[in-house]
Amino acid sequence: MTVLDLLRGAGIEVDDSPRRLAEYSYDASNYRVPPSAVVFPRTVDDVRTTVKACARSGMTIVSRGGGTSMAGNAIGAGVVLDFSRYMNKVISVDASEK
Repeated sequence: MTVLDLLRGAGIEVDDSPRRLAEYSYDASNYRVPPSAVVFPRTVDDVRTTVKACARSGMTIVSRGGGTSMAGNAIGAGVVLDFSRYMNKVISVDASEK
């Protein structure tokens, strides 16, 4: 079973269609690096599950917001975690946490 199968089995939205991979292979920089898949986490638990599964398999993770990096920071060959769809606002800040 692959990492992507595990994530899908956990109910996490994963897209590895050729179109999606092409869309996420670039940002505002000149670099072009197609990812293995794009994950759209809905919850913190989705993020934890994705990070743990990728770490166990040795797959890299790229965190992506708006995809506006001019230095290639929003692209990579592993799994792209796109936070712009569902996790796109700050609900609260706990200033006591470090």
